[in-house]
Amino acid sequence: MSLTPVQQPELFNQDAQAACDLELAEHYRLLTEKLPMPMLIHVAGTFKYLNHKCVELLGGESAEEFIGTSVLNVIHPDYHASAIERIQRILQGEANVESVELKLLRKDGGTAWIETTGVAVPFAGQQAIYVVGLDISDRRQLEAQKAQRLHEKEALYKLSYQLGQAQTLEQIYSAAMQAMLTLLEADRASILLFDKDQRMRFQASHGLSPSYITAADGHSPWLSQDVDAQPIFIDDIQTDTTMAHFRDVARAEGIRGFGFVPLLHQEHLLGKFMVYFNDPRVCTETDIRLAKTIALHVALAIDREHNAQALRIAASAFETHAGIMVTDGKGLILRVNRAFTAITGYASSEVVGKSPALLQSGRHDRSFYHVMWQSLNNTGYWEGELWNRRKN
Repeated sequence: MSLTPVQQPELFNQDAQAACDLELAEHYRLLTEKLPMPMLIHVAGTFKYLNHKCVELLGGESAEEFIGTSVLNVIHPDYHASAIERIQRILQGEANVESVELKLLRKDGGTAWIETTGVAVPFAGQQAIYVVGLDISDRRQLEAQKAQRLHEKEALYKLSYQLGQAQTLEQIYSAAMQAMLTLLEADRASILLFDKDQRMRFQASHGLSPSYITAADGHSPWLSQDVDAQPIFIDDIQTDTTMAHFRDVARAEGIRGFGFVPLLHQEHLLGKFMVYFNDPRVCTETDIRLAKTIALHVALAIDREHNAQALRIAASAFETHAGIMVTDGKGLILRVNRAFTAITGYASSEVVGKSPALLQSGRHDRSFYHVMWQSLNNTGYWEGELWNRRKN
């Protein structure tokens, strides 16, 4: 076809415009590729374009991995509804649709966070949405860490308060197990203490069957002398070579992972705190730190309660029918019981702080008392008969 002089400039102009458009498109492509923030274009929720930063955020190698797939594939299911609702508002022409924070699913199985802003734009003859994002993964991680630390502090404060208010060992065990279940997100828990035969026995449990307790009772990786015992966590009992002997018992109970946490107090191993997981669980340094902190609180509370069951027994024995007098190292009276008052006629207020010599009857010579005190000082014990003088 021959061209007239009039037609030639028009075709030239069209070619020039096309070349200009291509140059401009390439300019914008290069610009978006160099943007320091994620950018993408999608039509009806289907990826049409992603820049390098967006591909990087999603854990991909190239944009081709995502082109033609749904944007919902990379958005966490918890955020699907809000993402769809926002797309619809933008396509309906609503102005100034607010930005939104979305949790993304990366190719490597991890997650990322993005704050996105979108506007409607034409793309290849279709209505598309141009999205520019800001990677806020670090910020969200810091926020999550702060929230977790606050959660830990609140749980440990609650545990300290409950242990301080506890009047029985059962209350101590219950509060401690609940704290362990909450902070380590465990499924079950138990507390075992050494008995008089130096075997660890179940004192309390949460979620364990009687058959499991019977099978596991008395077993421990430690002896009572192991004051340097350290926490032991088994990620998966069914694959751990050291747990072959215990696999059948654990499988029957539905346990896959567990941890041993020693209960140590003043260089004395009281027993162990156990946590159990229904699924394989890789415990973190944070898990171990929390478990040790809880175990320390529990060991202190158990020791305190034992000292208190001992004080109550001593108090009960003190108020017996036999007269009792307690002195300090200098021989001055610290305390007497009611039977002492009945026998001697002296009230507690009349003898505390004084020497037992006020009871001397004069019927024993100096050598008698010398032998008595010599026996007390050398052996800590003396038994015999005394003539003492009543108050009257």
